[in-house]
Parts: sequence; structure tokens; C-alpha cells
Amino acid sequence: MFLLSLFARFIRAIKLFRTALADTNYAFMVADEQVIEEDLKLTASGSNKFEEEKDEELSLTCQWQSRRYLANGQLLNDKSIREWRSLKDTEKSQRNLEHLRKNILSWDTLVDQKVQLGVNGYYYVFLHVPKAGGTTLKDIIAKNYPPQHCIHSHAPETIKNAAMLFRWGKSIPLNVIMGHQHLSSLLYQLLVERPIIHFTMLREPAKRIISHYNFIKRGSSPSREKIRDLAFEDYIQLDIAEVNNGQAMRLLGLRGKSGVEYLNTRDRAEVIADLHEVLEQSFTFFGLLEKFDEFIIMASKLLGWSEIFYTRRNVSDSSQRVSFNNLSKETISLIYEKNWLDIELYRFAQELFQQRCEAMGITDQVLGTYRQLTQDYRHLMAASVFEEFEENL
Repeated sequence: MFLLSLFARFIRAIKLFRTALADTNYAFMVADEQVIEEDLKLTASGSNKFEEEKDEELSLTCQWQSRRYLANGQLLNDKSIREWRSLKDTEKSQRNLEHLRKNILSWDTLVDQKVQLGVNGYYYVFLHVPKAGGTTLKDIIAKNYPPQHCIHSHAPETIKNAAMLFRWGKSIPLNVIMGHQHLSSLLYQLLVERPIIHFTMLREPAKRIISHYNFIKRGSSPSREKIRDLAFEDYIQLDIAEVNNGQAMRLLGLRGKSGVEYLNTRDRAEVIADLHEVLEQSFTFFGLLEKFDEFIIMASKLLGWSEIFYTRRNVSDSSQRVSFNNLSKETISLIYEKNWLDIELYRFAQELFQQRCEAMGITDQVLGTYRQLTQDYRHLMAASVFEEFEENL
């Protein structure tokens, strides 16, 4: 039955192809660029040492059109935002995790529900881990929900004015939210009155760090120029978030000193147990970049996505990038040593994801059919763009 629906979705995707999506994609790319810049602030001492800067939270100069409240019942205003920002990351994360566990639509509930979910009635929140396939996924998400329901939580305009998270005159945020937020973000305290469908995408740690390096090397901003001449072996020794258990720390909501303190005051078994619990209980479901197609099929079945064919986005030029196969054993060992928690997170995620794929009936036959249709879709889209280009010459 699902194979037949794949063909129907393929035909629909071809009919609904619209170049207007480029505007949405550009807005998402701008937001991605801004987040990367936040991690590349030079310290006052200069040289090759970097330190991460706190993620920008919601602006304190918002214009609220109606009364809105945080998850704890506190009125949302400049005062409550300042109070939130004064908390330690550990306290913010704990409050958000408690809120998520009470309000999240769990994996088991979503699977048992077996209905196509409309955009109303739920929050769909995508936590975008940098360089883990999120840009391509955001394109797919944007095609499956009305644009007036979608917003990027780290777009420059949203950071400047948090009121953009809300529709005019409404007391709750827009339904579909995508961004690079940590689990300590104030965003989660705004998600009230509706169940939350929370999901993310993870990637093999060493390959994600390599991709992050290639991405920032091709940029042109002053911050990136500071590391343009750094070899990869020097880059991975910098004190920035994305090369130090970046995935695990984002999921735990810990940044900078709070992350270091957390790791230094708990034994490894306790930290690993915390992380496993977060992935299982604070996310409805998740994907792996290395199993991207399986994740899209899973999301299609669970959420009723019909627009599921795609072309890859935000991929570095292969002729100018560092690759995993070209690194020495010593360099790879250093990556794994510094990112031991990300390694454990990914190992656990692989096992759990495979179990869920089997439970969802994502077989080799289904996967093969989907991949063939996706390839056909890419060829047709490329031909359409080329023909349009010729017509405009």
C-alpha cells in the first residue's frame, strides 16, 4: 500500500513544482550563516584561539499584540525574558525538559495514532543540528505545511523581534518552528496549549565536524577569514562548540562553561544515561543523516507528509574540501577523543533508529522504490530548470 502511495506522491510532486520555494530556501540559508558566525567570534587575545558566544535569545524590545504566557504561567514580557536569561543553562534545560516530557507527543503515541496530522492542533519543532542534513530537511518541511504556519527561530528578523513567532493577535506561537536552538532556549517555554511533535537529525560525529570545517572555510566574512589558513588538524583543537561534543551539548541544552562544568562534575555513565533519556523522552522521533531517506519515509508515514522528494542542499564543493578518508589515524583519534559523548550518542541513536525502522516496515523494497523515484524527480527538476533558463535567454 505504501509503495502505491509513493507513486501518487511522486506525480503530485511533479505537478506542484514551484520555483517560488527559492525565496524560502534563501531565508533559511541566511539564518544558517548567522548561526555559524556566532560560533566564530575571536577572543580579545586574538591569535588562533576562539571561544563560542552565547546563542542570541529573543529580543527584549518586542511589541506584544496580546497577553502571552510562559509554560509556568508567568506573563511573557521584557521582565520575564530578562529573568529567564539570568538563569544558568542547567536550570533552563531542566525546566524545558520537564515541560517537554509533560507535553510531547511520544513516539509510541504517534505510532499508535496512525492518522495524518493536520497543521493545527500541534507544534512541529525541528531542532536543527548544524551540518547534519537540516537544510535539505527544512526544504521538505516547508513544502508540507502552509507558509503562513512556518517560521525559522534563528532567522535575523525573529531574533530582533520575538513577536514574529506569533500570529497577529494570537496568544500561542506559529505551529511549525525550525531552528538551531539548544534545549535551553526560551522558545520551548512559549510552546503552550498544544502537544509538541519534537524532532531532530544527527550525524556521524567525525564527518559532521569535517563538514562544519569545510562549510566555514568557504565563507567570506571577517570571522571566517581568521581561520582560512588553519589546517584541519589545528581547527579541531579550537575551543568552539561544534568540535567539542556539539550534538550532545545542543540536545542537553548546555553551552560553554555550563557544558564543561556538567561533564566535569558527573561520571560518564551518568552523563550517557542523561543523554539517552533526552533522545528517547524529549524527542518524538529523530533521524540520521546517513539514513536520511529512511527518515523521510518514516516522517511521511507518521506525519502524513506528501511532498517527500528532494534535491540536496548546502553541500560543499568536493574538489576543495577535507574528507574523512584523507585524514590520518592520529587526527581521527583526536576527534573521537574530544567528542566521546557525541560518539556514544550516535551509537545509541543508530540502534534505536534501526529498531524503529523495522517496526515501521521500512523495507529494502520500499527504500529502493523511494530512491528511484527521488532520482527521477531530480532529473525532471534539473530539466525543468534548464528549459526555463533557455526560455529566458
